[in-house]
Amino acid sequence: MKCKKCGSTKFYIKGVDITYDYDFRNCTYKEVEENLMNGNYDNYNYFKSYSEVRCSNCDDVVIELS
Repeated sequence: MKCKKCGSTKFYIKGVDITYDYDFRNCTYKEVEENLMNGNYDNYNYFKSYSEVRCSNCDDVVIELS
């Protein structure tokens, strides 16, 4: 997964880098979204109430979780 706006592969939720332990480069947006919603990323669980994944480089909203 890359940011469509700038090409970055670093992302965060509410200021917390969610790519620190994971390399999303080879994942599709859908795979990342499904894993986030299923709580498969350790450091996402605490931030479950937030619904936007943003690019660390340009701050563009990459995924809106429902």
